[in-house]
Amino acid sequence: SYIIRTNDLGVIREYFNEERLSKVINLMKINKAWIIFVFMNGKGLLRLDTPLPIDNPKEIDLLIKQLINVAKALELSDGEDQSLVRRSSKNIKESRVLDIDDDLLEDHLGLELEDEEDTEFVKITPEEESEDG
Repeated sequence: SYIIRTNDLGVIREYFNEERLSKVINLMKINKAWIIFVFMNGKGLLRLDTPLPIDNPKEIDLLIKQLINVAKALELSDGEDQSLVRRSSKNIKESRVLDIDDDLLEDHLGLELEDEEDTEFVKITPEEESEDG
């Protein structure tokens, strides 16, 4: 599974269209590699980490080409920033109600609330992946 952490679910749903999501997920399928994509305050970071050094120049070249391909797909197109602002959940006046079984709260779950109130998590399961891979 893949996890997206965001302060604005509306923007993430708009931003990660089928092409972007497919390319990021395919990149995450690289064996023994961690893919980290951070986008905050108008700046982005796409990083690939491996537990062991990559010594083969051909393998390094292939990975760099894959990263560049994904980075190009992650770039905002002309006017897309305005579209994302419109989709921001901060601009949408909708109420959210969370139903919680009170009996569940009586037992200690070993979980703690985060300090950031606006943070939301989205877990993407393999069933939600695109048909590409």
